[in-house]
Amino acid sequence: MPYEERVPAATWFRWAVRLLGIVPLSVALLATFLADETDQADQVGLGLTVVFTTLVALFLDRWLMVLQVSVGDGVVEARFGPFRKRLTASEVTGAADVPYRWLQYGGWGIRGLGNRRAWSVPFLKTGVEFTMRDGKRYFISSRTPRPFLDAVQQITEQSGRTRG
Repeated sequence: MPYEERVPAATWFRWAVRLLGIVPLSVALLATFLADETDQADQVGLGLTVVFTTLVALFLDRWLMVLQVSVGDGVVEARFGPFRKRLTASEVTGAADVPYRWLQYGGWGIRGLGNRRAWSVPFLKTGVEFTMRDGKRYFISSRTPRPFLDAVQQITEQSGRTRG
């Protein structure tokens, strides 16, 4: 049974990030238009800053604020835009629906401290923690951890049957 989930960051958090990008841009644009002595080089520099900041904000909003989670073909995958982590079922020794403790992982997003790694959405406390053969632990955020865990258990059981 394949499983897919799109896990966006909380709406209020996404708007806060957007506003942090928009407010400085608005102030810079207003300052430029109000200044009497702006030369063309300053305007070009400001224009490039606006374009660059807008592209960064769009990148963060579209790619890094939404975690894509999938389970299928013996693999668990977590993706933030172009960044991904794949866990093979044969390497997973355990999985549990646990609350996210951001201090154990060093924050939200793609994080890690010691043998712990996380692919987590800011301020979301639900997900699945994986224990691997090498002793590492991976946490992947999920708004529906029970169906996510059920799909993981199904592929790990199938992997166990095919190994022998």
